[in-house]
Amino acid sequence: KEINHHINKMAAKQELNIPQLFTDVTKNFRDGDFVQAQKICNKILKAFPNDIDAIKCKIVCLIQQSFFQEAHDVIVSAEKKQLLSMPFEKSYCLYRLNRLQEAKLILSGIGNLGLKEKELLAQVEYRLESYSSCLDLYINVIKNSADEFGNEREANMAAVIAASKMWKNEDLGHSQIRLDTYELCYNYGCLLIAQGNLNKAEQVLKNAEAICRKSLEADEEITEEEIEEDLGVIRAQLGYIYQLEGKTTEALSAYNSVMKGKQTDMTLSAVVSNNIISIHKERDLFDSKKRLKSVSCDDLQNKLTKCQLRTLEITKCLLYMHTNQMDKCRKCIEQLKTTLALPGYEDKTVLLEAAIFLKDKNLEQAHEHLKSALFSGLKSNDIILTLAQLYLSKGKTEEALNVLQELKEIKFSPAVVSLCVGLYCSIGNRKKAIEYLDEAVKFGKQNQNILKKVHLLAFMRENSNLKLADGDIKSAVEILEDLRKEDPGEVSTLAKIVAAYSKIDLKRAKQYSVDLPDLPQRKDISVDTLEMTDQIGSFRFSKKTVKPTLEEGEVKDEVSIKRKRRKRKKGKLPKNYDPEIDPDPERWLPKWERSTFKHKKAKKGANTVGKGTQGSVAPDQPVSPKANPVSSPKVSSPKPGSSSSVVPPRQQKPSAKSGKGKKKKGKDGNVIPNNRNFY
Repeated sequence: KEINHHINKMAAKQELNIPQLFTDVTKNFRDGDFVQAQKICNKILKAFPNDIDAIKCKIVCLIQQSFFQEAHDVIVSAEKKQLLSMPFEKSYCLYRLNRLQEAKLILSGIGNLGLKEKELLAQVEYRLESYSSCLDLYINVIKNSADEFGNEREANMAAVIAASKMWKNEDLGHSQIRLDTYELCYNYGCLLIAQGNLNKAEQVLKNAEAICRKSLEADEEITEEEIEEDLGVIRAQLGYIYQLEGKTTEALSAYNSVMKGKQTDMTLSAVVSNNIISIHKERDLFDSKKRLKSVSCDDLQNKLTKCQLRTLEITKCLLYMHTNQMDKCRKCIEQLKTTLALPGYEDKTVLLEAAIFLKDKNLEQAHEHLKSALFSGLKSNDIILTLAQLYLSKGKTEEALNVLQELKEIKFSPAVVSLCVGLYCSIGNRKKAIEYLDEAVKFGKQNQNILKKVHLLAFMRENSNLKLADGDIKSAVEILEDLRKEDPGEVSTLAKIVAAYSKIDLKRAKQYSVDLPDLPQRKDISVDTLEMTDQIGSFRFSKKTVKPTLEEGEVKDEVSIKRKRRKRKKGKLPKNYDPEIDPDPERWLPKWERSTFKHKKAKKGANTVGKGTQGSVAPDQPVSPKANPVSSPKVSSPKPGSSSSVVPPRQQKPSAKSGKGKKKKGKDGNVIPNNRNFY
């Protein structure tokens, strides 16, 4: 049997025309029919399992069909048999399988890297977020290559520069980017956003949108849906700019325009959904819950940066907190601590845990949690400010000030300086406030690139004011003189210098007073007219002109008579007033509303009116036909559940006096009611 099988196999090999089969493989490669090419390769390998050319062709077919795991397995199997070595194809398969460290290890082991190996290694470094080494590789590849993919490589290099600034705040020093294509414009716009230049970034992105539409519409094979898909990325970035600028309406409009289209890019959908949820915050929680699905997709792990994934997880955590799903919120925090832990972001998890304690109204536990994190060495600005806020909510101002002294980068920022100085003054510690301002002024003079000149001058003015109030005139004058050197045109500073020197050195005060500007003189103002103007001052001090009687042939001048002040009469006290006894607090209420008011007793027999059988008489007495029937009063008793039309007690008028007395009339004949309504 074995001999017959071997004979049949040899006969089958002789029937195969190997050169013709490889010719068919080449033809299918040209036509792009890699499925048929793979079938032919399998036919060859069935007859000749160790045919190296057939193995290589099969690997290419699998890669072209995106069967990267199968291609990798074929390469590993061939390497075990020591038939071939394909490090580039193997590392590419690992790169597409997101096994980046293995791909980098294989490429690094190649002795002399060619252009394609360098370009692949650059892609691996970009995914590993090693932006500096990635940029060096791209610069080398662009210099030594001369093909039609130059624009794509430059776009990738621009993306590396923008990502380095965006995610790691590292400036790689290559900010000059061409703006010929919409990809380059888009990446340059992202770089400008990372640099904080939002106005210019908006202009560049709008230009990228126009170039994108123009270039894609020129290609007849590209459909409108494909154009909208490419434009969606640019519009999403424009929406992010609006969101950073606080224009939430424009941002939501841009985001919704992206989500309305048939978006196939799950990363774009996740990022846009995350931004919409962050805008909604505690509002529209139902809509945010629906968008949570696109944010929670597992495939995003290999398509977003670690910083982006961490941001998505924080958004989910906050949404769970707003919807009172605390268990899910705690799971997100645990994931932030483990798989998504990043150096420099530990404070976010601490703040989220403190927020959970505050959500449960456990203020003390939140305070202790932040305090322990601070003492453990996690001196984050956010933790310090949050802890200070908790101290202030308890009224512990000194403890809050002690915590605020732990700030580093923003210790002398205008907001923090204003807060600390105000708190020191509120507890009466003016000397500490002056010391803090002295440090702030010193820091501002030494770090003019960090603190703006406007803020430095504001610190100096406030410092001089506090020192003048504290009596330290010499130090205040020194600061004021420095202020005058920095801003010579400020007249108020010069006036303060003159006022300060007038207390310690009159000669210097006179010297500085020479520089004070003269008051402007106006000749078109009449003093008499000003004195007679009722709008200035009180009418009691305005002068009144009286024309005296004219005698024969004489014309007398107007005599100004000053109005006399009217003496106010002292208020009269009651005859029985006793200063040792407190007045009745109900003295302003009407008598019938006071607690001591006694209502009139009801008349006897009034309750019996209308009771008994109506119209019945004793059998012995005759019925008088002339007698008028007595109508019983109608008594309305409110039914339970019905709305009452009775006026509330404080608004109800006494019915006993309603029929008595005549109503008074005012001057115009209007009727004035006897009783007042009190509300």
